[in-house]
Amino acid sequence: MTSITGTTRVRGVATSLPGVAWVPCAAGVLAALLRMTWADRGLGSDEAGFLTVAGQWRPGTSLYGHYWVDRPPLLITLYRLADGLGGAVGLRVVGALAVLVAVVTVGAVARRATGSATAAAWTAVVAGALLASPVAGAYEVNGELLAAPFTALGVLGVVLAWRGLRRRDHLLGGALAGAGLVAALLVKQNMVDVLVVAAGVVALGAVTRTLRPRSLLVALAGAAAGGVAVAGVVLGWAVLHGTSPGGVWYAMYPFRVAAGAALASSRGVAADARGLHLLGAAMVGGVVPALAALLLGVRRMRRDVRLVAVVTLVWTAWAGASIVVGGNFWTHYLVQLALPLAVGVGLLSTARPRLATVAAASCLVPAVLSATVMSARADDLTPDQRVGQAIGAASVGADSLVVAWGHPGVVQGSGLTSPYPSLWSLPTKTLDPDLTGFTAVLAGPRAPTWVVTGRSLHSWGLRTHDAAAVLHRRYHRVADVCGSTVYLRDGLARPVPAADCG
Repeated sequence: MTSITGTTRVRGVATSLPGVAWVPCAAGVLAALLRMTWADRGLGSDEAGFLTVAGQWRPGTSLYGHYWVDRPPLLITLYRLADGLGGAVGLRVVGALAVLVAVVTVGAVARRATGSATAAAWTAVVAGALLASPVAGAYEVNGELLAAPFTALGVLGVVLAWRGLRRRDHLLGGALAGAGLVAALLVKQNMVDVLVVAAGVVALGAVTRTLRPRSLLVALAGAAAGGVAVAGVVLGWAVLHGTSPGGVWYAMYPFRVAAGAALASSRGVAADARGLHLLGAAMVGGVVPALAALLLGVRRMRRDVRLVAVVTLVWTAWAGASIVVGGNFWTHYLVQLALPLAVGVGLLSTARPRLATVAAASCLVPAVLSATVMSARADDLTPDQRVGQAIGAASVGADSLVVAWGHPGVVQGSGLTSPYPSLWSLPTKTLDPDLTGFTAVLAGPRAPTWVVTGRSLHSWGLRTHDAAAVLHRRYHRVADVCGSTVYLRDGLARPVPAADCG
C-alpha cells in the first residue's frame, strides 16, 4: 500500500531504540518544569500588555475591549485564560503546558517521519531545550511560544497524511494539519509553518513523481474542514466579546504592512543593536550550532531520511526569513526556529549521532545555565511594574493612567485603566503619528489622572509638539520613578509615587 506521495511507509531506521520511546514525554515534562523555575519573575513588556488587554476583553470602544493591539484573538484568549488562573503565574503555567504539548508532539513528528525512536528522542530533547532557554529567547510567554504546540500538531497532521496508507489517514491527517495551521495563525499571524511543510511535502512528491492526486485531494478536503472549524470557533468567540472579524483581519495583515513601512522609514541604532543581540543569542543559545550541524550532516543521511531533512531545511529557512522580515529583531523571535531545528537534529541522529550529540548539547547546556540564572535572580519585578505599583499605591477611586510610549508593564503594574487605546509604541507610531488621538485624550473630559513618560514625549516617527503643549498646560511633574517621569493632572492632590528601584 502507498502513502499520499506513493512511497511506502518507513518501517524503521537502524538507529531506532524502542527503549527511548519515553524520552519525548520526559523531555516535555522537564522543559515545562524548567520554565516554572522563574514563574514568579517580572513580566516582560508583551506579557504585561497582553494580560492587561485580555483582563478587560469585552464589548468596548476598540478592537479588544478598550484597547487595540495588532494580534489575533486566539492569543488574547489564551492570555484571558492565564488571567483567570492568577495573572503572571497563571501565564507561566499556560506557557509551560504549551511547551509540554509542543515537545511531545514534535517528537511524534520525528517518529512518524522516520520510524526512529532515537530520532524522536533527540528531537524532543532539543525542542525542550530551545523552548525553555531564556538565552535563546524563550523567557517570555509570547506569540511564538504559544503558537508552537499548534504548529507541532499541524506538522504532525501533515506527516500523518503523508505517511498514511488509507483514505481515513489522509482525511484525518489533513484535518489536523488545517486545524493546527489556522490555530497557529490565530495566535501569531506569521506562523504559516504548517503550510510551508505541507508545500514541501507536495513538492517532494511531485519531484520524485510519487504524488497521488486523489489522496492529496482527500487531505486538502480534511485540511479545509479542520481550518474552517477552528476559525469558526475562535472568531465566533471573538465576536461574542465585541471583536469584529474585519477588525481582526486589519490588525493581522494590513496594519502589519503599514507598520513595516513605518519601521523601514525610521530604522535606527536601536534596531541594529537588537539585530546584533539576536544574532549573539542565536549563537550562544545553540540555534546557529544546531543549524550548522544539520547542514554538515544532511549528506550522510539515508535517502528516505534525507528527503525529510530537505523539507525540514525549507521549514527552517522560512522561519529564519520570517524573523528577518519582521524587522524588529526581538530575541523571542528565535522561538520560531525551535521546532524545525529540533526535527533536524533528530534526523541527524540517524546518520551522525556524535554530531547530533554536539548539536543537542549546544542547545541544552545554555538552556539549563540561563534558566538557573533566571530563577536565582532576586528581583521579581521589572522597572515598569515598579513604576506602575508606585502610581497604583498613590491612586484613589477611578484614577486612570496613560504611558508614552510602549511600556504596558506600567499600566499592568498600576492596576489602573488607560483611556488611550494603544499600550504599545508601534500602533501609536503607525496609526496616530501626529498624536491627534493622544492629544484629544489629554485635552478631553476623559483625561487621565496620571501621565508617564521617559525623559520627554519625543520618539521616532511621532510629531509631539501639540501633545507636549497640552501635557504641560494640564499636568505638572510630580516624581521621577525608576527612570520614568510621572505627571499628575492639575487640580488633583495625590501622594507622591515612590518605589525602591534597586
